[in-house]
Amino acid sequence: MAKTLTNTSNRDRIDIIASILDAANGGATRRKILLMSGLSGNQFKRYLSILANEGYIEVENGERSRTYKTSSEGIAFLYAFHRVRELLDQEPDMPSIRQIEKRR
Repeated sequence: MAKTLTNTSNRDRIDIIASILDAANGGATRRKILLMSGLSGNQFKRYLSILANEGYIEVENGERSRTYKTSSEGIAFLYAFHRVRELLDQEPDMPSIRQIEKRR
């Protein structure tokens, strides 16, 4: 019988992207990002390429090491990502932000 993967063992791509951007927020080395995001080196390379090409992460070459920093576009992505997660994680009987704002 084939094994099925659950959501706890298989993260969505958007979660992986958010974890990289969170780790690089304020600047980080490759090692720090790998540790904080739980990615392999190959996975990191793939996602870094996409994020850098799209302008979500900046790569700064220093004398001794390379630093990765979340760009303003990446920060905007993180804000939206965390806001959506917050809305999705609400209890079913809790009012939404829209419902609360309509009451004003």
